[in-house]
Amino acid sequence: MYIEQQGIVFSHIPYEYIINIMDIHFKDILSPLAVIIGWFLVNHLNKRREQSAEWRKFARSLSSSAELIEKKALEYHKKNARDRELEEEILFRIDRFEAKYSLLSKNMSVDVFLAARLRAAITLDNFQTDQHTSQSITSSIYGSIKSGTMAIIDDLHNAK
Repeated sequence: MYIEQQGIVFSHIPYEYIINIMDIHFKDILSPLAVIIGWFLVNHLNKRREQSAEWRKFARSLSSSAELIEKKALEYHKKNARDRELEEEILFRIDRFEAKYSLLSKNMSVDVFLAARLRAAITLDNFQTDQHTSQSITSSIYGSIKSGTMAIIDDLHNAK
């Protein structure tokens, strides 16, 4: 049995199964299409929100690392004599911190130069030298370390 519908010949297909394009209403296509597009959009936005939350959590953990480095650096500069073990620990912690901070800068808006400024504040003067002297809490070294740490913490808490 042959059925001819709008110039197209269908063979061996019952007439009930032949869909006439003109019978499909625009709203019948639009509703499922809107649901599918909406589902993809919501999933994409949810994934981005979760990733941003993870990066913010990582940024907050870096602020505690910066505070620990500050504590170790102030402890070092307060000592009367050079402490080589503490120097190595501080350098190790700064290296790890800078690597993590650099990674964070690829995903959030943070100033990578702040980590370098903190390193300079800690290691530029009175560090890894046999002429090491104890620093008072009013010294410029103390002030530089504290302001460098506070700038990093502020940057991390405001990162987006």
